[in-house]
Amino acid sequence: MKIRKSKWFCTNFGWIAGLITIVIHFLAWQGLKNDIFELYHFRLFPFIRFAYDFTFGQLPFPFVYILILVLIFTIVRGVMLFKRNLVQEGVRFAALFAVQKLIHFTGIIVFIFYFGWAFNYYRPSLSEQLKLPEIEIDSAMLVNELQELSKMIKLERSLLTDAKSEYNPEIEMLEMENKMRTSQKQILQSWGSNTPGYVRVRALYPKGCLLRFATAGIYLPFAFEGHIDPGLNKIIWPFTLAHEMAHGYGYTDEGECNFIGFITCVNSKDPFYRYSGLLSYWRYLFYEVNHRYPAIATQIYSEIGQGIRSDLKAIRRENEKYPDILPKLRDFIYDTYLKNHGVTKGLRSYNELLILVQKYSKAGYELNISR
Repeated sequence: MKIRKSKWFCTNFGWIAGLITIVIHFLAWQGLKNDIFELYHFRLFPFIRFAYDFTFGQLPFPFVYILILVLIFTIVRGVMLFKRNLVQEGVRFAALFAVQKLIHFTGIIVFIFYFGWAFNYYRPSLSEQLKLPEIEIDSAMLVNELQELSKMIKLERSLLTDAKSEYNPEIEMLEMENKMRTSQKQILQSWGSNTPGYVRVRALYPKGCLLRFATAGIYLPFAFEGHIDPGLNKIIWPFTLAHEMAHGYGYTDEGECNFIGFITCVNSKDPFYRYSGLLSYWRYLFYEVNHRYPAIATQIYSEIGQGIRSDLKAIRRENEKYPDILPKLRDFIYDTYLKNHGVTKGLRSYNELLILVQKYSKAGYELNISR
């Protein structure tokens, strides 16, 4: 009897798990979002982080490679079972069996996605957490910010090199990962955030596998790790790594992760990491000013220095090696996904970095750029 019950549970686990996930979302929509987030993030999520980070997280290569092999095996096995049923049992049985397995597989995927990470979408905003004020961003503020930021970038680059050619840093991935993790944990903990486990961020080969989808990095909930495209110019690696690490600690909003990545970098004692964060922020800010006041942006760009201009050109050149695949379809799918998960601004949330930095400053927080 016990064997039979165990077999029944294994056979039906997929749709049971999927149904449980749907019920939890239903309860959230009935006004229990905060309760579900508190229970999940502070009770279940730390256990999941520790369970992964100190087992598969210690592998010397990205865990996603194993998942890809498992997925390929599952698909091949499913096709073989379908063909066998088609021959032995007929079309109707084969079709029903395939639908049953598809529901089972989908239920498991949905369950792992939300229980492994995505219930963090019910997290209150960072503005609420830090009690940041509401502000209006005007053009004069943006121009002044860009001018001040340009001075800071000049100083940081002078600490790295005085060369007018592009800066080409040597990167030791594990060392950078450890330093960024230490810096980020200190910052998040000072904000009262939970930082369980030992979040990993890996270089995901082959080069361009993410950049061809206009993505410098990605956090994969099924792999419990963040990833950087190694085709990305190395100057941007620290900022991208810190962004993906923030996802690993349960932040879901892209703009908030950009902000956390920026704060993580500029609070580092390493001038290269500070430069990476400042230059990444500068690029977002320059784009916005250039959109509103192209003449002013051109003037600021001409005054920023040959070395920094060489770095910016090198970043753009590396990105252009990997042209986008179906950019409009990609943007539509990801924009829809973000909006359906509570990120109301969709893809535009990436630009929230500008607003969050201003709110942070207005609230009296210091950037505390290390020297």
